[in-house]
Amino acid sequence: MRCYMFQFVNEILSLLLVLSAGIYSGRYMNKFQCVLFIQALVWIFFFLCSYIVTGIQKHYNVQPNNQWVFNIHMLFETSLLMLAAYFYFQEKSVKATVVVVFVFFFFFYCFRIFIYGVKKFDGYIFSMQSLSIMIVYIYIMYDFYINNRFNFSSRSPEIIACIGLLLYTTCNIPFFNLLNFLNVQCPEQSRELFKIITDTSANIRYLSLALALWLIGKNTITINRRRHG
Repeated sequence: MRCYMFQFVNEILSLLLVLSAGIYSGRYMNKFQCVLFIQALVWIFFFLCSYIVTGIQKHYNVQPNNQWVFNIHMLFETSLLMLAAYFYFQEKSVKATVVVVFVFFFFFYCFRIFIYGVKKFDGYIFSMQSLSIMIVYIYIMYDFYINNRFNFSSRSPEIIACIGLLLYTTCNIPFFNLLNFLNVQCPEQSRELFKIITDTSANIRYLSLALALWLIGKNTITINRRRHG
């Protein structure tokens, strides 16, 4: 029980920081930043649901399985991250590209769920999700660079958020491609790798987002003080 609670606290700490930073900077966010924050709120909801589902299953002596929660979450997560990217870009051609990438993921997601069901976590959906996110968000960072919008003095919150997200997706693609195999052949090692790779990179991802959201408020308040000072 202590291990279970420690894991829960460890996983939710970075999310609480995101929640606090989002509340602090909420009125200063643009659409891109706001949707990133909403995506984090949606993840908090699904994260809590996964524990509730497991708790109910244990109470009724049912074999714990919350993997379907994460399968459903991937569709919400990708939808919101692509929506954020859609708001970020101004060019219609790039917006259309974001839509095409999302539609491709959506059909792949529906195909995998239709063929293999929702009960077992689908590492191939995760890999396709991660690849789609990487394509779009690497281009966001490239757009920042070519338009000279990267500002070391303000530490560019968008770049910090993108780096955390890309680190998470890059680290997890190889692992989730092998997840089903590892769960069958070496379940203990699979659980350890999940803690080392997925939990660590997820914490870094949301700590980066928390820092980015906090900087939005800090930078705006600092600018306003200078204008009125």
